[in-house]
Amino acid sequence: MRHRAALIVLAGLVWFWPSPAAAKRIMIEPPAIRAARAQAILTGKVTGFEQKTTLAVSHYGGNGKLEYKVAIVKIDESLVGIKGLTHVKVGFVPEGAPRRAGGPVNLVEGSEGVFLLHAHPEAPFYIVSEGLSFVDKKVDGYKAQLDEIKKVSTVLSDPKKALQNKDALARLQAATWLIHHYRSWRPGTTREQTVDAEVSKLLLTTLAEADWGQPRLGYFYAPSQLFSMLGIGERQGFTAPQDYRLFPEAARKWLKENAGKFVVQRIVGPTEKK
Repeated sequence: MRHRAALIVLAGLVWFWPSPAAAKRIMIEPPAIRAARAQAILTGKVTGFEQKTTLAVSHYGGNGKLEYKVAIVKIDESLVGIKGLTHVKVGFVPEGAPRRAGGPVNLVEGSEGVFLLHAHPEAPFYIVSEGLSFVDKKVDGYKAQLDEIKKVSTVLSDPKKALQNKDALARLQAATWLIHHYRSWRPGTTREQTVDAEVSKLLLTTLAEADWGQPRLGYFYAPSQLFSMLGIGERQGFTAPQDYRLFPEAARKWLKENAGKFVVQRIVGPTEKK
């Protein structure tokens, strides 16, 4: 439970990173990382709304409840997590309503684009947690964002193939998306599930072989960040050195020795099936 709590804190902290002036600023996660964190990804269009709003618990947990407006979304293409459906219900907290986190979501009839969804922990609909969970087809650069999100969906659909790419940077990119998908907080997180053993071994091997210097793909792709997300600590036989400069060498040594022994655990929410 301790490493899980630390992970939840980490998931919140990655939004903040010191600027060159040492001032805190909000770091916007790139579309690929936001997509990797999602449980379901689809392109579609809002065709209407349920007549009444739904009062349900916040997707961040706690005792408070939020008033969700529920959109009916016609699926154009299901990329991750949804099969056999033509429409889905998507709940959101509209602009001006009390909320707990994130910017407003302004879905209206005819809203069309990419939906990065999580299942609500109790209510029978998916949710978009904030404005960045919906990429409007009308925004500049939509096609580029869609193309990047589709790359993520390809990796999530066939992890083994992605992690066996001959290009080292492509493998690290795939490992990053998979770790964010497996190890990011879920609404109403209650348990963990074991990832496929071969995929787990490939993930650890990819991190061990990666360049732990200046991240070429950016902060969210840094091997040290990804290693921390795996929840590896003393219980798994890893003790972080007091001198952080020695951390990469120690972490890579552990990864090489435990690839094939340690199996990555996937954090899941209450509505996800085994």
